Amino acid sequence: MSEITSAVIPPMIQDLIEHICLKYPQTFAPIPSPSILTPVNASKLSRLPVVQQCEVIALACDFAASTLYSHRQHLLSTVQGSHNRQQPIYRLPNEVFSIIFEFANAPLKVSHVSKLWRQIALNTPTLWTSIHYLNLSLIELFLDRAKSAPAEVRFHTDRTALYSPLRIRNDYCPKTDAVMTRFASTLQSHAHHLRSLDLECCGISPRFFGHHLNMAMPALSSLSLNSEDAHSRYDIALREMPFGVFEGQTPCLRKLTLKRLCIPLASSIYNGLTSICLTLVSFINSSPHDFTRRLAGCPSLKSLSLNVVEFDEVDENPVLQPVHFPHLKTMELEDLEGDVVRDIFASVKVPVTLRLSLRVVDEADSTWYDMLPQGTDVMGNLPSLCAATQLNVRCELDSLSEVRGSSKSSGFFELQFCGDEGAFSRQWLFSLAQIPFPMLQDLTICNRGEDFFDSDLISHILGHLPTLISLYLYRCTAAAQTLILSPTSRLCPLLQSLALDECGASGVTAIAIARSRSNLDGNADHQGTKISCLRRLFVRNGVGFDADVIRTLQELPIELETCEDPEPDANPTA
Repeated sequence: MSEITSAVIPPMIQDLIEHICLKYPQTFAPIPSPSILTPVNASKLSRLPVVQQCEVIALACDFAASTLYSHRQHLLSTVQGSHNRQQPIYRLPNEVFSIIFEFANAPLKVSHVSKLWRQIALNTPTLWTSIHYLNLSLIELFLDRAKSAPAEVRFHTDRTALYSPLRIRNDYCPKTDAVMTRFASTLQSHAHHLRSLDLECCGISPRFFGHHLNMAMPALSSLSLNSEDAHSRYDIALREMPFGVFEGQTPCLRKLTLKRLCIPLASSIYNGLTSICLTLVSFINSSPHDFTRRLAGCPSLKSLSLNVVEFDEVDENPVLQPVHFPHLKTMELEDLEGDVVRDIFASVKVPVTLRLSLRVVDEADSTWYDMLPQGTDVMGNLPSLCAATQLNVRCELDSLSEVRGSSKSSGFFELQFCGDEGAFSRQWLFSLAQIPFPMLQDLTICNRGEDFFDSDLISHILGHLPTLISLYLYRCTAAAQTLILSPTSRLCPLLQSLALDECGASGVTAIAIARSRSNLDGNADHQGTKISCLRRLFVRNGVGFDADVIRTLQELPIELETCEDPEPDANPTA
């Protein structure tokens, strides 16, 4: 190897030196005075000063090394490419690779595996259409490679403006403004093929935010806009976007989500929607009736969610013709004022299969019954109340899913409220019995705060629900005793499934409930009331459930399930 090296490398270096001296004579000037002659093969180099001789030698050696490395990479790439093309996977058509890459959902990674994969990835526009990045440069790259394929863009600007100690009311964040300006410029040339757009900006006035969106988006079907700190930082007028956002050209828009900003009701963006979700939105010069009447332009509306939505006008006149939403499947009203809820209920007509969810806050002069429209056909507007088969009532704001999963089917009504005063909460819960639920079969009551559910309240509510088949009670300590059937108490005569979750039910009470609701002689009592046998009993964290109690319950013809949560370790470090 050393012989080969000595025979090849020196002549190559010498040729490079001669070529450099010949090619760039003005760069390396010769010495004015004649010097001692060197061998003929180094004559050109010897005419240069020593410093330049060193530069030429170093340049020649560096060029030789880089050339050898580049040639080495070329040879290896050629050999490896030839080897790869012989593998079975490379026999697949490029169209199959494109389909596989789309399932992999990692275009940047697959485009760096091989030349072939990169070529296929770059020639598959649909591979680059799902763009969920915080890096603006990557969004620009993906949009360019997506070409004209329908694209989905999700982009959140820099959040640091939220936590800046120099934040001033109605003051812009220059950094975020610059990012938004650049992002809007990127969208401008791709707006025609955007299918979904999810933007969240902080430190930007919604008006300024909206001016960047003055572009038509004819293919847009889903839009989500969130001005992160607008609700606390800007007044109502500054939280409203321009009227002509998107130039009024979003004919394919079906799903609209707005948070902390508002698009005026006069905008054409409210036409043809099937899903609307508004959070922390304030409408100017509009009433709840104006809102529902505007939604008449959405005859196929399927989902409506309003969370802390405000209107600065009140409907003075009764609604003569409510807006019909025959396809509405879910309606969620959270933290709305009582008169807003009432006006919305009076302004709409919904199908019997509607899944209704309502969360309210303290109002001194309002109850659940007061929120229903007065002087109108309540059950004509809201037939889903009368036809509800499942009702969930929860106090406080904790998620009921921690206790029991909520049904997603039709015929479901969920009621949630946050009450700080016991008198208000009791009055509010008592009013629930004023609503007829002739078809209700499944009731869940979740009490998270102070125990409002004493025996009188439980008896009052359950006494109006004789059709119940399943009852789930969470932290209702006074409920268990009222469920014992007796000659004077016939609550829930059709009950077949009972859950006492953290209700403090004693073993004696559980036995009394099970015995009174099982082994019944006949299907009716002496008053002719139809009675069904209890088939399932669930108790969590009961009191005094020793082996004798368990054995006694297991001897009864019911399915028994008990659960004891472990006590927290008093000394976890021991």
